Amino acid sequence: GLVENVEEMRIIKQGLDEIMKENPNLATMASKGVWRSYLAENVADPIPRIAVTQGQRARVERMKRRAELRIGIPRVLNMYSLNPLFATYFESLGVSPNNIVYSDFTSEELYKAGAKRGSIDPCFPSKVAIPHIHNLLYVKHRKRPLDLIFFPMIDCLPSPLSKTLASRACPTVTTTPESVKAAFTKEGDLFAEMGVRFLDTFLNISEERLFEKQMFEQFKDILGLSEAENRRAVAAGYRALAHFDRNVMRAAGRQVIEMLEREDRIAIVLLGRPYHNDPGINHEILEELQKCGYPILAQDALPLDPDLLERLFGEEVRRGIIADPMDISDAWKNAY
Repeated sequence: GLVENVEEMRIIKQGLDEIMKENPNLATMASKGVWRSYLAENVADPIPRIAVTQGQRARVERMKRRAELRIGIPRVLNMYSLNPLFATYFESLGVSPNNIVYSDFTSEELYKAGAKRGSIDPCFPSKVAIPHIHNLLYVKHRKRPLDLIFFPMIDCLPSPLSKTLASRACPTVTTTPESVKAAFTKEGDLFAEMGVRFLDTFLNISEERLFEKQMFEQFKDILGLSEAENRRAVAAGYRALAHFDRNVMRAAGRQVIEMLEREDRIAIVLLGRPYHNDPGINHEILEELQKCGYPILAQDALPLDPDLLERLFGEEVRRGIIADPMDISDAWKNAY
């Protein structure tokens, strides 16, 4: 409001852009990078050349259809940290990366377009899930039809912490997919009417063997899976998740911290859930702080390299206060 002409505005924007370039925002980096493809290899079974029984022929048809299958995934909640696992699982089985379709990023327009259908209290990140499914159905599906919408109920999560009893998601977050399904089926099944299958599979991410079984039970008939290729796809998904965690996010965090040490500066750490990386959830507050000259570190971007952990917690380990650097039993007795 203080700028009197366009040229002055351009100069101000150029200055802000330079500040933001010099001060990385890893929350923004995470919000974009988590939706990229990290596929390393195709692990699907070869399509059988001979199919004798009805079951064998049905499996061959489902396997052939994988390349054309279109799967919608909402950009919400814990998908902001776990999507590399799911995307790689599907891609490694032959689903085209171009056919994994994400809802738009959270915005006021997206929220208003779909929020009238129902409400989930008390959490806005959960409430906005309904508009995201609305976006998939009424924007993405109408543009080019989807076959499935995959919005799993995620119970337990992977965690680098030790000496914990469990690592479970918020109950509201876990059950949001079921609430969303109710919103679109209470007055008639809109998924069925639009020819889209809604999958809110219950999953335990921190237990790989159980997760493998859960994914097989959900997708064996949809994709024509064998247990062996399902196992390989799950393993590929976990490798992609580890790559995104270690080699993308935490490696970038290490670079920022080394820069801060060299320049004797401070950064701001976003202590929150993965979905707080969503610009529509954090209301772009982090960008305003970034413009003030502060690098932004997402919680999942904090490096866990042994040399750094030794500097921070080595003395406590040697004194027996904690068993290892990731032991939080001294600070959080309930250990959840």
